[in-house]
Amino acid sequence: MIMGILRIKVQKVRRKVTNRKKYNLKKLEDSDCQRTVKAKLREGASSIRYKVPEDIEEKWERIKTAFQDICESTLGSENNANKEWISDNTWKLIERRKQMKGRICAVHTRTRKGKELEKEYAALSKEVNRSTRRDYRTYVDSIANEAQTAANQGNIKGMFNSIRWLTNNIRQTTVPIRDKEGKTITSIEGQIQRWKEYLEEILNTSTPPIGEEETVSPSPTAELPISIRPPSKREIVDAIKTAKIGKAGSDNSS
Repeated sequence: MIMGILRIKVQKVRRKVTNRKKYNLKKLEDSDCQRTVKAKLREGASSIRYKVPEDIEEKWERIKTAFQDICESTLGSENNANKEWISDNTWKLIERRKQMKGRICAVHTRTRKGKELEKEYAALSKEVNRSTRRDYRTYVDSIANEAQTAANQGNIKGMFNSIRWLTNNIRQTTVPIRDKEGKTITSIEGQIQRWKEYLEEILNTSTPPIGEEETVSPSPTAELPISIRPPSKREIVDAIKTAKIGKAGSDNSS
């Protein structure tokens, strides 16, 4: 008779993750680019408006496609916006390193050609690291100069924004305001009213009128449960011996 222990393992469900394409929104800071995008959006909206009535899904698909085409033609895709301080020269070096990696994978690493490619790849990686550090140093110096310029001009807000960028201490400045029941207040009038109620609750305290002094009954002096006599010479010597070098003495001596 054979006995065994079986364990059932549930297979992991792998969900398909679709990465959304990001567009270079930094171009919208240019006024000419803004006007171009607005004009194309108006043209696209007018062409969709006068189409034959269709299903809501088909209409949404047409709107989405129109927006994507306009953003693709005017803005372009985002090129690693999290590292916007990297220069074009560094991006070219990174692209060369990527191509070099593909060449290394295509040949056998133990051959003479593979070893030569590995040496070239290592040298190119060092060049990429040096260029990246140089770009980051230039980027940090520019932000520091902006902070100094803002401080000289009396622009305190601009100065602190630059300091937050340098210290990576960027926090959310807008916090939703909620009422007493925990519901979010969206209107400006409701938020002002809630601030008024909150300040009235914490500031309007009951104080006696001017001229009337609050009577306080004197409490009898209780004896302290510790000894208040001066420390003896023996206690001082023991406290000095137990104290560590560079540390303050303890308060446990009695």
